[in-house]
Amino acid sequence: IMLTIYDEEEKPYTVMKRIHHRDTNLAKVDAVNRVSRNVAKGGQSLEATHRALQEIEKTPPLGLGPLLLASSLACGAFTLLFVGEVTDCLCGLCTGAALRLVLYGISKLDLGFFFVNLTGGAVSALASWLFFKVGLASDWNILTIATLMLLVPGLLFTNAFRDIVAGDLVSGISRAFETFAIAVALACGAAISYAVILVLQGVV
Repeated sequence: IMLTIYDEEEKPYTVMKRIHHRDTNLAKVDAVNRVSRNVAKGGQSLEATHRALQEIEKTPPLGLGPLLLASSLACGAFTLLFVGEVTDCLCGLCTGAALRLVLYGISKLDLGFFFVNLTGGAVSALASWLFFKVGLASDWNILTIATLMLLVPGLLFTNAFRDIVAGDLVSGISRAFETFAIAVALACGAAISYAVILVLQGVV
């Protein structure tokens, strides 16, 4: 992040900070927007703004429970969106929760976004195949795609396109490349699981 502030004498002060970990927390985004609007209206002092931002920074993230619930419901909804059956939706509730649980565990290891998404793609394909193999899911492909949708970088792609259109080529191209890297990681992870499944089916 590069930030430049000008004082009353138009003297610039520039600060550059590297962000090592990023996440999407729309509740914090909304809270910061409210603070920003108050500052723009001139009804909030610098000290009050600083205190408000510190309070927002201290806001704890969502726990594992809400994340599991949201992932389950989203994955189940995607199976229905992709014209899956009710049994696929029920399996999607389980695969979505399983994927989120695995990602929550490996996120503590700080292994980088590529490995995390590679693992996510592999878990999505393997879990979907297991439900199909035991006869609980009717369509392996629908369940796999629905589970992978939890990791598709839609917001990141939208921001990349917005930045490029606005002329912010550095941030736009970097976001676009990150989007491409995540897509490659998901595809490679699913391909690894497919390769393992083919080997197992050949052995069995």
